[in-house]
Amino acid sequence: MTLEQSLIPDEISAAELADIIGKQERTVYRLKERLGWAETEPKKVGSGKPKRFILVHSLDAETLETVKAHYLQTKSSEEYRTIFEGLSDAAIARGKAASDILFHWSLYSQGHGSGRLAHESFAKAYNRGEVEVNADTLKTKRRISYTTLYRWEKDYKDKGFVGLTGQYRKRKQNKIANQPELADFVQGLILKRPSLTTKAEQIRQLIASKKVTEGRDWHVPSPSSIRRYVKSWVENNRALIALSTDPDGYNNYIRPLFSRDDTGRYPNDLWQLDSTPADVILQDGRFHLVAGIDVYTRRLKVIVAPQSNSESILTLLKHMIMDWGLPNDGGCVKTDQGADYKSNAVKMALKRLQVEQTISNAYSGWEKSFIERAFRTLNHSILEWMAEFCGHNVAERKRIEAVKSFAQRLAAKKRNGGEIIESSLTSYELQEIINQWVDMYHDKPHSGLNKKTPNQVYRESRYQKRVVDERQLVVCMNYAGSRSVTRGAIKLNNREYAAEEFQDPTTAYLEVDVHYDPENLGRVFCTPKGTDGTGQVIVAYDKELVGNEIDRAPFQKARAEGQRKLRGLLREHNSKARSFDIQNLHKAPLEAAKQAKQNVTGFERAPVQAANPFGDIEAAIKRSAQTSEFKDTVEAKSISEMIAEQQREKEELSAQEAPIRERRQKIIRTEADLIQMLIYKELEEGLTEEEQMKVEDYMMSDVGEMQVKAWRQVATYEHAKRAKNG
Repeated sequence: MTLEQSLIPDEISAAELADIIGKQERTVYRLKERLGWAETEPKKVGSGKPKRFILVHSLDAETLETVKAHYLQTKSSEEYRTIFEGLSDAAIARGKAASDILFHWSLYSQGHGSGRLAHESFAKAYNRGEVEVNADTLKTKRRISYTTLYRWEKDYKDKGFVGLTGQYRKRKQNKIANQPELADFVQGLILKRPSLTTKAEQIRQLIASKKVTEGRDWHVPSPSSIRRYVKSWVENNRALIALSTDPDGYNNYIRPLFSRDDTGRYPNDLWQLDSTPADVILQDGRFHLVAGIDVYTRRLKVIVAPQSNSESILTLLKHMIMDWGLPNDGGCVKTDQGADYKSNAVKMALKRLQVEQTISNAYSGWEKSFIERAFRTLNHSILEWMAEFCGHNVAERKRIEAVKSFAQRLAAKKRNGGEIIESSLTSYELQEIINQWVDMYHDKPHSGLNKKTPNQVYRESRYQKRVVDERQLVVCMNYAGSRSVTRGAIKLNNREYAAEEFQDPTTAYLEVDVHYDPENLGRVFCTPKGTDGTGQVIVAYDKELVGNEIDRAPFQKARAEGQRKLRGLLREHNSKARSFDIQNLHKAPLEAAKQAKQNVTGFERAPVQAANPFGDIEAAIKRSAQTSEFKDTVEAKSISEMIAEQQREKEELSAQEAPIRERRQKIIRTEADLIQMLIYKELEEGLTEEEQMKVEDYMMSDVGEMQVKAWRQVATYEHAKRAKNG
């Protein structure tokens, strides 16, 4: 088998082939039918469904060449990456220097030839500093000879760049990298148990344990070798490790996003949101400005809110979506790490709208530079011109307050509840002023837009916005919290809401996320918890309305159907349990121990008669028994009489109690027969409340409980047998 044959697989999936040739998977299937590519029989891969694979040798010539080139390049890259893991930084630097010198030699040889004289001439020119290589090359390799040039050319031809490092033959490959299966195991430990990355000795113990218990043909490396391999692999696979050990961190901090350096290609590709306290004093206190900007067009939306919380942020998003349309597929909304922007209400609303949210790093305003600059423009223009302006910082505020005398400041504090700056402006009036300023902002040329206005950029884009029904949008953004289904309903604000889906007993204790319907307080919308609002939507109604304004029949029907399914499920599990003879479960370990003992034969040595240390005493007793006469004492006779008298009293008492015991047994026998009849009735047609209480009273004793369980098993078996026989 050639190297090329060893690198190219015999069969390939349609999805893999689509990635290699740059087509969609359905296109690959059409090509297979048209060009007659052969397939394997269906094979089961993992836990998925069986699927067919395309035989590589049956591909047409053009596709086959593309597949070969792909695998040859991929495998070669993997091979050299493994080799690089065993090289030092100095070796890599030597390779880069040699590569740089060879590049200049190739240019030199085009005009001077490639013979020995040309090699010698180039080496002398390099040593005199006449060859313009980079500084790192000169630092690594100050002088060369013509023989070095010859050797480098040969090594590069044979081994590529790695042959120029000077350690390809000398340095041994890392023992872990030399064992692919062991390398996979160590990489799995790093990804699944990241705490072990700094514990080489523990990794070595795990490798040794796996080798013994699973018979792995591994050479156990030393802790220092493990430490070097782990360090190298971690440094070269930071993104993969982050994706495995910290998916949120990967999404927020590592995954490439166009929003990092790009403004997007169309309107609504990227929105940035932020909040800041308004630098003006209002009649009703100091408010916040909650704003969002469409980065591509620089369109701006600002609302005045008492606080920056999830409610004000959702209000802002509603206005942005209603005026501008939904963000594009693949677009995102970027926010900071504030608790208001990371709240469940905001995240769930964006999730249901299928809008991705990205979060900037803490204290990194430059990652939301567009909305930060918009705030700066707003704060340092219209707000500064207002009489209610209170300064951007403490120093500015002190200068503004210093304009008034001490008496004026004291009087103002008394009138305004401690606030020196007086204001006649309300939050509604400030909102109107800011709206007018935003309209002006949209018609102002921006340097970042090549001196175009936001409105002009939007018009020239000929963008077609995606709209959503306002009512659906409002409902989506009214998250009320999560609740647990109890007895077919959920509780919210001292009200119970029932749904047909909740009447199924299997939904008991189901956790759901609840959303208000702002247009109808008599109902709420529920989705399974954990789906972020994207799961099945269940409409639940106020229980006080069920039976009045809402028909009760569907709820009753759903409850009956749920009970029927649950009973059927219970019968199925009881049948499975009987097949395992769980009633006699305690016998299994005893029988297993007995069988195990039968397979073991013990070997014992013959016993040896022990010496009797009491032989003399026994002999003395025998002699005494032959010569002595024992007579009853007075006390002994008295004790015998007392024992006989007690025995007579017991016999008399037993004779008196015999009729009572017989009547009691009849009563118990009659009650047991009654309970057994009720068990059969319970299975066939159900029990009344009084009958159910009778059964439960009988089960209060341990014996009664065991009898009822046994009767129920017998009754269930007989019922199933009759049903099967028709």
